[in-house]
Amino acid sequence: MVKRDSSMERVALFDIDYTLLKSHFGHRKAFSKGFLDVFKIKASKFASMGGRIDNQVIYEVMLENGVPEKQVRAKLKQCGEAIQNNFLKLVENGEVRVETLGGVQETLLALKKNEIRVGLLTGNMAAIGWKKLEMLNLRNFFEFGIFGDQGMTRPEIAKLAVEFVKGKFGILKKNIVVIGDTDNDIKAATEAGMKVIGVATGNFSKEDLKKAGADAVVSNLENASEILRLVKEL
Repeated sequence: MVKRDSSMERVALFDIDYTLLKSHFGHRKAFSKGFLDVFKIKASKFASMGGRIDNQVIYEVMLENGVPEKQVRAKLKQCGEAIQNNFLKLVENGEVRVETLGGVQETLLALKKNEIRVGLLTGNMAAIGWKKLEMLNLRNFFEFGIFGDQGMTRPEIAKLAVEFVKGKFGILKKNIVVIGDTDNDIKAATEAGMKVIGVATGNFSKEDLKKAGADAVVSNLENASEILRLVKEL
């Protein structure tokens, strides 16, 4: 077997929500029940989750609802586990619907065929992120994931992704390309030294994503050959 030259290898790291797929009904409902289960707080309405990671959402929403910071930190892991279990139960009960965005499967196939390592860099907690992908038969495209229960902010998990990829594969940050749909995806990735493709399939326009610092922007993932070219050349 020919050993792969890590200096030539590329890694593509994908966000999940509004980059790969749209998820309906489950994620927020799982959070609301988790808040009630663990903190006895009824918080069914809270700020946009876009670009924030799940641990950060727990922390900020509970502080906003008057829970002392020490208590939030002490119960953060417990709440995260409750939310993940709630989400999985909602899936079992048929209360979660997910749909793949255009071009996703074709793009992932093109990357894999060209020996690009493919992983996740997402704000979703691990069990939630993997389950969404399993529901759409996308799980096997991904070698690994860095998730929203591995840190408190997106910049923190972006740096963790750089460290993981270097330690696992010997690939440097200059050869990692993040694909995401929010300004926070882009800012965190560029701050960590990675390249970024902004995808305007969420709430941010191509202009917004470029302004946030994306190295390239696309309307969607429907042109698989273009995404492959960008991952190779950025």
